[in-house]
Amino acid sequence: GTGPSTISVGNSNKQDEQVYRKPTVAPELFPSRSDNAAQVKHDNVGHQKTTGKVDTSGFGYAQADSIAVTFHVLLPYHVWGWNERKKLVMYFGGQNLGNWRAGVGDFTWRDIGDGLWEMSTTLNIHADLLQDTGSISYKYGVHCFMPDNVTLELEVLHGAPQKVHHLVSRCLIIPKLLFRRGGCYSQHDTVVYPEKMIKGTSERIDHGFSPGDSFTVPANESMRQKCLMTYLDWLQHILTCCEIPVNRTVDHIVAFAMHIVASMMAQRITHGDRPAVWYDEKLPLFMLSDWIFPIVDILKKSPVSTAAESGKKVTAAIILICIVGKLLETKHLQPRHIPVPYAASMLQMLCLSPDLENKKCLDYEFVRSVIPNHYVKDVTEAISGLGNYLITTAADIEHVEWFYCLPILHFLNNCTKPFETLDLHVPVDTFVFNDRYLKLGTFCNRVAEKEGFFERHFEKLKPLLHIDPMLQCAFAYVCPLKDRSHLIHNLSPYLCIG
Repeated sequence: GTGPSTISVGNSNKQDEQVYRKPTVAPELFPSRSDNAAQVKHDNVGHQKTTGKVDTSGFGYAQADSIAVTFHVLLPYHVWGWNERKKLVMYFGGQNLGNWRAGVGDFTWRDIGDGLWEMSTTLNIHADLLQDTGSISYKYGVHCFMPDNVTLELEVLHGAPQKVHHLVSRCLIIPKLLFRRGGCYSQHDTVVYPEKMIKGTSERIDHGFSPGDSFTVPANESMRQKCLMTYLDWLQHILTCCEIPVNRTVDHIVAFAMHIVASMMAQRITHGDRPAVWYDEKLPLFMLSDWIFPIVDILKKSPVSTAAESGKKVTAAIILICIVGKLLETKHLQPRHIPVPYAASMLQMLCLSPDLENKKCLDYEFVRSVIPNHYVKDVTEAISGLGNYLITTAADIEHVEWFYCLPILHFLNNCTKPFETLDLHVPVDTFVFNDRYLKLGTFCNRVAEKEGFFERHFEKLKPLLHIDPMLQCAFAYVCPLKDRSHLIHNLSPYLCIG
């Protein structure tokens, strides 16, 4: 055959490789179906290792009756002794999917370094098969095209929970919420290894990849981490470059990121006929320290010169905060794992850049356009959770970065609008702030006897006080008594009462 799946390691097209490696297009999870996926037919079933009649009628159905499943996997080509005669294929269990007798799939590839290719293929699978059985077993394998026949070597899931690895297969289960006839689904798998003599276990994914009859299998954690970083590199690119894709919303991006995290944390497998889960509970902590924090470091240093750039940067920060919130929901990550400086940085990146002269807030308009109404509650809870963590953890009055998230919270929840005028001729204590979004009362108690709050923070917060009148109330509410004298010359005198 021809195509990326049969490219020799020594003769790969470097120009094509560089073009493909740029992760500028996000994968699909809830997309409209593509024409290419709809055109997968029986002639893509590929070469069969066995002779005789093989039933593959479960593939290639019309769009309305099937689901286009895109499989992603990493292939260590040196371990497989890759050459131009070899081709990656998939074998499925089930009477209508070849019953382990037909190799299917036409894979594309990209070189991700460390002796690995990311491989992907899209197959149309009849929806009834997925719905009736609930799960479909499969394995990856490699065909080697010899002059007189085609040989097959199936993968072995080294490190899987069961001792007899030959009986362990991968398992496709589409959650009910994502099951749509005529729709698409992405399945993300770990690294594909052959059955060879094992020399040991390495802590790093890039150790031990050498040709020969024996090799070193990376530790399960290392494999999952490498897969996670690979499958999320498109998201890392759009966040660090603040290039939010057109027609993509915050909920879609967060959902896809968490879909990949969930796939890598819990790989679905079958042992014979028994379903099982292959866990890696340490992955959320790795993602926080090795994926989220480096993105925050980059965003902190990225300059913003226009309202459009500001809006995209704020949106990137919201996406990161929502992902952190979802990781905390897994219970495998605790708030204590988030260093105060990083919590403060993520909240500070929510600072809006209003046009005070024209009384416009174009960056917020962009932010609002990519947050659907049904997702406002999720965004609010994620931002509030991080803000409250900073309030309760950092007692020093230096850390007031949670102030920057208040306008976003107020605007999203229709408490006020940018540059709206409120009736401030009432005492500040008539406004209900405490515990609505942030634990401002807790902050008040911690700084009640301290000095210097006003001098340190008023000037840098002043632009936001104009855009969000409720922020004036919040500032007066938390200002220590010893600094209250400064307020009367800068805020409404009525806010200083009480």
